[in-house]
Amino acid sequence: MKCLRHFWMFAFLLLGNVNSAISQATSSGLAESYLQRPVGARAIGFGGAYTAVSNEPNGMFFNPASSAFLSSRPQFSLMVSPMQFGRNQYALSYGQSIQSWGVSASVNSMQSAKFAATNLNGDYLGDFSNEQYDLSIGGSWRNDIFSLGASAKYLINALSGSGASGKTFAFDFGAKVNFIDLFTFGASIQNIGGRIDWNSVNGKDLIPFTIRAGVATEIGINQEEYVVRSTVRGEPETVELPATQYLLIAIDAVYNQYDKVPNIILGAEYSPFELLAVRGGMSVYGEEFNVNKFMPMTQWGAGLTVKPLVSSLPFRFQVDYAVAADNLANGQVGHHLSLVMEF
Repeated sequence: MKCLRHFWMFAFLLLGNVNSAISQATSSGLAESYLQRPVGARAIGFGGAYTAVSNEPNGMFFNPASSAFLSSRPQFSLMVSPMQFGRNQYALSYGQSIQSWGVSASVNSMQSAKFAATNLNGDYLGDFSNEQYDLSIGGSWRNDIFSLGASAKYLINALSGSGASGKTFAFDFGAKVNFIDLFTFGASIQNIGGRIDWNSVNGKDLIPFTIRAGVATEIGINQEEYVVRSTVRGEPETVELPATQYLLIAIDAVYNQYDKVPNIILGAEYSPFELLAVRGGMSVYGEEFNVNKFMPMTQWGAGLTVKPLVSSLPFRFQVDYAVAADNLANGQVGHHLSLVMEF
């Protein structure tokens, strides 16, 4: 009963923040849109359908409640996304569980190449470059059924070379629910309260909010179980071995401020054996050129994971690779690489 009370208290808090977020829609301005990009090659390979999956450190970029369900061993993830024309995105994240609690931290940055800046008269002002940083720390709590989480972000946007910069705080809230091991539901609301305060001009720019909700289920293909005798009472007990072959299906609804309709994303991952997994995902309903349509293909991704077994290393690791939609790149395709380590 106490756990249910905690859940409903959080639900009311989440709804209150949704109402606050909706009120932001009446304001003007749009800033830090890079925060709407999926982070982590595995999540990108899902097409961004990761709110309910979120089972590695990069999950905090989708749902701050995910850290409570991570391993008790520290996990780190490093992502590199070279996006052509001098644009680069880097992300470093950490997460682990500590009994019923989860902790997480991350740095997410978007950087552009230097460009020659001029004034209205065409006079050369110097070489400028734009750098954006998202520094986050989060925590979560769980029981056997659900988890609740929150994270705080410190956002920096600097035009290097000009002295102009803006800063703000923003907050994420999320929840994950495990329905009798059949499927997982996840929901989060992101970038609440963020308004970039610039040192060069008067006024503040609104950080668009994002609302996510998703469902995921894993189907074990070669799952095995056997019966043993309890060492306490002598009664038979069933022991289930985790499947090394599985199919993971996820669907997300993602609403960004000023969107006409939510973007519905379907993703799937298949692991033929323990050392390899392949995945893909795409938007199946959303907005394209101001028109709501099925299969808009505005967001898609595909990728794979390789999990080498190197017994001489003091940690386990996996390498994730993904290709995804990038309208500014040659061929409109971007490449993303992640390294995930568990110590």
